[in-house]
Amino acid sequence: MNIRWSPQAFAALEAQIDRLNELNHGSGDRLAEVIRDRVAQLADFAMSGRVVPEYNEVGLREVVVRRYRVLYYLGADGIEVVTLFHGAMNLDIDD
Repeated sequence: MNIRWSPQAFAALEAQIDRLNELNHGSGDRLAEVIRDRVAQLADFAMSGRVVPEYNEVGLREVVVRRYRVLYYLGADGIEVVTLFHGAMNLDIDD
């Protein structure tokens, strides 16, 4: 199954990498590798993520990687990673 990263998701990942690398050299790069590996597994196990509780929509799912929530949309043409954020942050569903 094809996996695409939305510009928002890619930017969010890059921001987390940069922030963590500033705090501890290399830690952001290691986190990015773990996240990318987990997202790559979705190609074979697309339904392995849970339905996002805030939305309760079957096509919008998430995987939790360490302390980060990675949200993806499962569609007929593949998977789109829509965003990621630290689990301590709230998902703003009003937008």
